[in-house]
Amino acid sequence: MVASLGGYRALAQGTPPSNVQATAATLAAPAQIAYDAAGNLYIADLNDNIIRKVDLAGIVTTVAGTGEQGFSGDGGAATSAQLDSPAGVAVDAAGNIYIADTHNQRIRKVSGGTITTIAGTGTAGFSGDSGAATSAMLSNPSALAVDSSGNLYIADTDNHRIRKIAGTTITTVAGNGEQGFFGDGGAATSAAIDSPNGVAVDASGNLYIGDTHNQRIRKVSGGTITTIAGNGTKTFSGDNGPAASATLARPRGLSIDAQGNIYVADSDNNRIRLIAGTNIKTVAGNGSQGFAGDGGPAVNAILDTPRAPAALSPTAFALSDTNNQLVRAVGPDGVIHTIAGENTGIAGGQGFSETLILSGASSDPFGSGSLTATFSNAGLTATGQVSLLDISNGSTSVASASLSGNVATISTATLSPGMHSLVASYSGDAFNPAITSSVFVLTVIPPPITDFTLTASGATTQSVNPGQTATFNFALQPQGGVLNTSISVTASGLPPGATAVLTPTTIASGSGATSLTLSIKTAPLKAANTPPPSPLRTPLLPMTAAVFLLPLLRNKRLRARFTSMPRTLLGILFVLLAGAATIGLTGCGSGGFFAQDPQSYTVTVTATATSAANATLQHTTTVTLVVQ
Repeated sequence: MVASLGGYRALAQGTPPSNVQATAATLAAPAQIAYDAAGNLYIADLNDNIIRKVDLAGIVTTVAGTGEQGFSGDGGAATSAQLDSPAGVAVDAAGNIYIADTHNQRIRKVSGGTITTIAGTGTAGFSGDSGAATSAMLSNPSALAVDSSGNLYIADTDNHRIRKIAGTTITTVAGNGEQGFFGDGGAATSAAIDSPNGVAVDASGNLYIGDTHNQRIRKVSGGTITTIAGNGTKTFSGDNGPAASATLARPRGLSIDAQGNIYVADSDNNRIRLIAGTNIKTVAGNGSQGFAGDGGPAVNAILDTPRAPAALSPTAFALSDTNNQLVRAVGPDGVIHTIAGENTGIAGGQGFSETLILSGASSDPFGSGSLTATFSNAGLTATGQVSLLDISNGSTSVASASLSGNVATISTATLSPGMHSLVASYSGDAFNPAITSSVFVLTVIPPPITDFTLTASGATTQSVNPGQTATFNFALQPQGGVLNTSISVTASGLPPGATAVLTPTTIASGSGATSLTLSIKTAPLKAANTPPPSPLRTPLLPMTAAVFLLPLLRNKRLRARFTSMPRTLLGILFVLLAGAATIGLTGCGSGGFFAQDPQSYTVTVTATATSAANATLQHTTTVTLVVQ
């Protein structure tokens, strides 16, 4: 029989199994978690009213609590004692286990298997500072931390304080008991904090507080309190920037690694965030609420209200994925896995057997294929829709389908070529809770590129003078009628100084036969190609005339006639004869000074098709341009 406690599913009666593989065990609202020096993991299994241990072999055992809600057992075996909704756990260097026995308003200690109360009277309230911790009153203590000297720090949540037990004496080290926010830059004991749910201490003795309802992380150093993350607004922002400018949403548990990096359970943002130096980033969770992502990058995984992290090393940590009833871990490779609690799509909570399994071929051609989502829950028939989500980068809806006989077949035809991390998500109905499947990896195979031909149509050789334009025509013909990718077209091999206009330069996917034109405007003659000075110019004119007239002057009859001519007429005749001679000389030779040798250029037109997977197919054709 299943009951609900504090919004979480839990067994109404019975003891959870022990001495089984941790991933086969069931948890109920796992809260704070902690590693000991040997690497064993301790879990405050809140709604099961027990403290559990996962050893290095992955075997889970109960180390405190019977599973029955209540208070009993001090001075006896911890596994025979009763706890009430334990939310916090910590382990010191000697292996002693400390428990925030939340609804019993006590802090209890397990040493050598025996349990005792070390703080709290069992009555909710505030009293006892500077006196014996066992005579002090607490109010819903929810998180613990132990420093290197063995001092114990308590998030005394409903007293809005952080308290410290040194030896057997209790004191307040942060918070004045007033619910609110003020005091940054002043004495920590004069500051106001609001419902702290997280506490941690670093190797230097600095204290860190998950100031939950103030949406902040605060630090106490040398007795002075400051805010190091969060600006008081309950939302999500600021990744990869200054932590003090970022926003958080109900930050709860904290953990610090050996390098001083601070892990934060940003609970209502469904993320684990890391404060390194003064900057903040997400290290687990994509912000969506639900379950997905095991076996993939932690930053793409889906979490549900994580309550606490636990740093194992500077590159590995665990987290209590509270509403998924799991403990998950992230290794140095950034990949997330479930290490405690069932992770095969189980909705969570003791006594439930609801599953949602996504199955199908691991690869499909682009534009086709489907996956099958199969639901089961103790023989019940589910109704409604199952959605397929792509969590490869964020969370994107792919398609959905209705359940029929607890099976939904969902199309994957719209997925782009490449690898996709997919989950199925069911929203639930009146008899079946919502559930998300484990990740299914699907590879979409890109289609082959449609082949095509590229040919010149019309004249393939043209001759123009410098400065003139030649236009060539081409035809691109897809095989099978239409293209399945876009094609880009370019031209190369132009004459020096020439410009080209190619129309079109891009042919869209889905196009059929396409005509193209290439207009090439050649460069005009440059000044360097102008002819040399003409012989008609003044310095050469007398010499030209002399060369031409010299044979004539040897004729006595002509010489006599020239002598009898008037001087003016003789001068005119001289100029005309010299000009004629110059023109004749200019016309001699091959091409003269203005001519240039014809130049031939091979112009290449290239058409390149590129698929969505970046595969390419290329064809070329050439034409000849002669510049005369």
